[in-house]
Amino acid sequence: MPTLSLRFGRKRCSVQSRFAGLALLIATLGLSTRAAVTTVYVENFDFDPTNVTISVGDSVAWVWTSGCHSTTSGSGLWDSGQQCSPYFFTNFFSCAGVFPYSSIGEGFQGTVTVLANSQILNVCITNPASGATFAAPWSGTLQATAGGGGVLVTNVQVFSNSSLVASFSSPPYNLALNNLDAGSYAFYAVTADNTGASNTSPVVAVSVVAPTAILMSAPRRLSPTQFRFTYNADPGLRYIVQRASALPNFSTISTATAAAGSIAFTDTVAGAGPYFYRVGRLPNP
Repeated sequence: MPTLSLRFGRKRCSVQSRFAGLALLIATLGLSTRAAVTTVYVENFDFDPTNVTISVGDSVAWVWTSGCHSTTSGSGLWDSGQQCSPYFFTNFFSCAGVFPYSSIGEGFQGTVTVLANSQILNVCITNPASGATFAAPWSGTLQATAGGGGVLVTNVQVFSNSSLVASFSSPPYNLALNNLDAGSYAFYAVTADNTGASNTSPVVAVSVVAPTAILMSAPRRLSPTQFRFTYNADPGLRYIVQRASALPNFSTISTATAAAGSIAFTDTVAGAGPYFYRVGRLPNP
C-alpha cells in the first residue's frame, strides 16, 4: 500500500494511504510546468497556511493531518464535505478573486487569493457558484471579474440563457438578479479589451426550484438514545432541524444541504424524552 508523508502539528510522519496512487498523483501534479499546486494542511484548530495566494489556472490541495474537518467555500465554489485524516481534496481555480473558506461547524477559516494571469485576458463569474440550487423566487447578485493580458478591459457583457442582460464599461461587474422564477439558468460573461481581443467565461449553471411543503413522517425510536424520522426536501436546498424538550424552546441540532428528495434524520443523543422536533427550509444565501 502506498504511503504519504503528512504533518501532524509541527512534525511529519509517514502514514499508510487509503487512496491508491495518492502519492503518485501529488508527485505528478508537482511536476506540472503549466500550473502550480499549493498545499494547505488541515489540522485540528487551523489551516496551515491560513491564507495563500495563487494565480488563475493553479490549484490548492488540502491535506488532512489530524481530526475530522472540511474545506468549504463561503460562496459554494467547493466543498470537500466532512472528512477524517488521512484525506486530501483539490480544487482548480479558473477565476481571479478572493475566496474565503472554513471548516463547517468549527471556528477556523482560511482564504485563497487568486491573481489574474497577466499574460491572458480573463473573465469569470465568481458568484453564484455553478451547480447551485435556490428556492423560487430567487434574488441575488451575479459577480464577475475580468483582467489580464497587460491591456485595458473596456467592456464586460453578461448573458443569461444566451440573452444579453447587462453591459459594463468599468468594474465592479455586479448584476442584481431579482425574483427569478423556477427554471434552469446558464450565465456567462464576455470581455473585450482596447486591442479588440475578447474572451468568454465558463458557463455557470444554476437551478431555481419551486420549494415543496415540508412533511415529517415515519417517526421511530432506534435505541434508548436514538430517534429517527423522515422529511421530504428539494435537493440542493438547505434545511434546519430543531429539537425541544419543552415548547417553545427549540434549539438547532442540524443544518444541511439536502442530497435527495427524502431525508432520514437520526437524532443520536435523544434521551428518554419526550422531545418535539421541527424542520424548516433556510433562506437563499
